[in-house]
Amino acid sequence: MTSVAKTVDSAQQPAAPSSGPPTDTKTRATSKSLIPVKSKDIDVSKNLHSDNDITKITKPKRENRQMKAAEPTVKRNIRKSVVLMRLTLLYPSVLGSNTLALQQEATTDRMDSVLLLETLQDELKLFNETAKKQMEELQTLKVKLKMKEEERAQFLEQRTLYKQQVTDFTKALEEMEQLLEM
Repeated sequence: MTSVAKTVDSAQQPAAPSSGPPTDTKTRATSKSLIPVKSKDIDVSKNLHSDNDITKITKPKRENRQMKAAEPTVKRNIRKSVVLMRLTLLYPSVLGSNTLALQQEATTDRMDSVLLLETLQDELKLFNETAKKQMEELQTLKVKLKMKEEERAQFLEQRTLYKQQVTDFTKALEEMEQLLEM
């Protein structure tokens, strides 16, 4: 016999009375001996076909009571998985076409996200390669610019030297002309 997990109504009583602590849900929730301290497991009694069917539900542990943020596609896939799980838990007869459609939709979403990630990776690789090439070109242009600046500085030094020589020669010519006139 298979047991199916369903939501349990809080007013439902377990079928087998016990001589231990009270079994009503309000008293049971406050009893220290029945509350697990470090465990996240909850025992839920359910009357399906026999009185002794017990389904165990495990809650996911959270760090500091906060869930980490995920990508939108991951969130969407999680939501769809939760919807699928709820449907299977609440309505086991619905498992046919709806489950298949949800699974196909989830796989197409996964395929789309994988394709998008691959194209993004390809584009990032291409961008990285072009950026490297441009950086190399920039470095060569910087070297050329330094060379041109050095050439310009040398040219300016030579120009000032030539100007000084021209002024010296003009002074010497003027002095010679003055000597010849005398």
